[in-house]
Amino acid sequence: MPAITYEGHDHLLQFNDNIRKNNRGDDELINYCSACKSTCESYGFSCLYCDFNLHHTCGPLPYSIKHKSHIHPLILTNSPAQHEDETDDEFYCDACEEERLDPLLPIYQCIECHFAADIKCVISEVISSLNGEYGDVELRNPLGQLGKVITKDALKEMMQNKYKKQLEPTLSWKDFLSTLSIIEEISLWKTIRAKTTTEKIEAYDHDEIILFSDKAYTQFIKFLNYSEVSHNMFPYDWNVGSHTKEEVINVGDYMTTRKLAPILNHLLSNHGDIGAESMFSPKVKSIYFFMLCECIDRMRNIKVVDITDDRLLGWWRCLETLQLAGFKIEFAFDHLKRVTRAHFGLYVEKHVDNVVDQLDRDFMEITRKLERIKSAKASKSSFIEECLREASVMKKGKAVTSRLL
Repeated sequence: MPAITYEGHDHLLQFNDNIRKNNRGDDELINYCSACKSTCESYGFSCLYCDFNLHHTCGPLPYSIKHKSHIHPLILTNSPAQHEDETDDEFYCDACEEERLDPLLPIYQCIECHFAADIKCVISEVISSLNGEYGDVELRNPLGQLGKVITKDALKEMMQNKYKKQLEPTLSWKDFLSTLSIIEEISLWKTIRAKTTTEKIEAYDHDEIILFSDKAYTQFIKFLNYSEVSHNMFPYDWNVGSHTKEEVINVGDYMTTRKLAPILNHLLSNHGDIGAESMFSPKVKSIYFFMLCECIDRMRNIKVVDITDDRLLGWWRCLETLQLAGFKIEFAFDHLKRVTRAHFGLYVEKHVDNVVDQLDRDFMEITRKLERIKSAKASKSSFIEECLREASVMKKGKAVTSRLL
């Protein structure tokens, strides 16, 4: 089987057209995709050396394919297609002429002809490419992380070059951080800790009536702007954890880890040097870029429906920190505000639905109880009838009258 190189992972990967077959050929279900954290039950990628697995839609796919459904080559891209309006509720596959089940998954498109195909409809060509039937094939994911299908001869040459490279000294992220001066460290931490407030922040109102007013969303934004963020909410733990051992490479004028290099390159290509006007040193700005890329990497590996308040608060604070550092990230904030509105909308929908369901259950229980009472009242005994008559006669009188005495 051919091997696959991928910038998103240090080891070689292998494509499996049956995800239940592991690298030893045993029938074994691979539990989780390392990117989206959900169960793998179809085609996917597995690391040859460690427990790293990816859905085929989360990993590197052929950048360009030819398929019988269209005359021109089809290019892998993010959904929606260039000719589609992202505000639409439905997106269709031109190959099968049916609605695409998940509009968030990448697609293959021909920009010239306004043709978009769901991956499942061109999967035969995708599998052929990943199985090495077309030799060395360029791969990438929609974010731009590159990969390559490599044949046996190419693999041999690559391993020889890798061995030579291992003999050369490399700089790790920990080594890079150790080169910061005291002044650079102080300036970095001052900006990160600058977002402080003495204002007492109360939890936003969960009343199901108020939730449908602008007031509730204003309270939620206030919560994001002023709430304190604990360390485990930070999406940019740049000085701890597994990052410290990662290899550092240059991207333009800055340095970052190899894993995040494609994201940084993508940012600089699409938006220019957004840190150019910052007064910090290139080393400190490299750390701020690392924070932003790490934040983006985490955001792209989670569905909006799975976002928590804590995660959103961490992302919000990360972008605020970059703004304080002089980075031009309005484009990122604009997108985060859309995610925030969607997150709040999902919360309102879920909370109100839960309240309505509970009220429905309470109403049904009250209705059943009322019916039981009416039924019991209709079938009351003669003794109870007598009790009720006595109650009707005596209820407004005194328990003992002078006539009785």
